[in-house]
Amino acid sequence: TKPPVLSWAKPAAGAQLTDADDASTAGGYQVAAQFATTDAVSWQLELGSDCDAGFTACNVTQAVANGNVTNAGGVEPSVLATLPFGGSAFYAFKLTATDSNGNTTSSVRGFQVKISGCIVQLTGVGTVVNTQSCPVKGQNCGSVSLPTTVGFFGPCGAVDEVQLLKNGSKLLTAAPKGSSANFDLKLNDGEKFALEAAVLVGGAQKGSSGAQNLTVD
Repeated sequence: TKPPVLSWAKPAAGAQLTDADDASTAGGYQVAAQFATTDAVSWQLELGSDCDAGFTACNVTQAVANGNVTNAGGVEPSVLATLPFGGSAFYAFKLTATDSNGNTTSSVRGFQVKISGCIVQLTGVGTVVNTQSCPVKGQNCGSVSLPTTVGFFGPCGAVDEVQLLKNGSKLLTAAPKGSSANFDLKLNDGEKFALEAAVLVGGAQKGSSGAQNLTVD
């Protein structure tokens, strides 16, 4: 019997992705893989990182996802992969499809990611904090504590400190775990200030989320 047939929808062959091409607002930089199969019942997606410019040799390979074919002969739903940084700018998806007889076909799709700098993301707090964040939702309270996460990716270096800044001055610090740090941000009723997250290497700032105005009411 003939092995299954594969085709790629995303990313384009040799695509050069930038900051604006992050496929999700979730933490980290994510790339969408989208593909179609013919005569396959299941698929497995892997991500190669720190690859050469020809996308043929990658120093690290990791499993992304696997599943059963849900749209036989057509395009499957997108699968998101969070990219690791620190090696080369070249990456490669490897897709393997299997048919009902156990025959397999594999295909590689290479792409390049060029990030402008160290990207810092602040999540868990918006621009307005109201009574919905109080211990009893909807009832007034004098203060609230919000679990807040700072994530970072791209050419950040060996980040050893993460800071939350209030109007440009250091408010809280934490050591990162992997590519993020968690904070318990205490806010008092009536406060208004600019909140910013920053990552540092050896005391030098490598990236910032930018300041966002925060109102506690």
